Amino acid sequence: LDISADHISFIPSGVLQEARSVKYIFVVDNKLRSVSDSMFAGLTQLRELYLQNNEISWIAHGAFHSNKQLFTLNLASN
Repeated sequence: LDISADHISFIPSGVLQEARSVKYIFVVDNKLRSVSDSMFAGLTQLRELYLQNNEISWIAHGAFHSNKQLFTLNLASN
């Protein structure tokens, strides 16, 4: 799933849960400011998450708790 360079500043809770089998998510070059504890919840197959080049200054405790398969998390340039 690639939603890069789309001027995204917020991803509402529950929006990504429809993509339960997604393994790779790219939210690069956006304006995302925070990661909530439910933003990526339920994505049990997620292996790689790319969040670089955003404006992230806050990540909720347990934000990636349900992402047991997560191997790569890129937060560069935030």
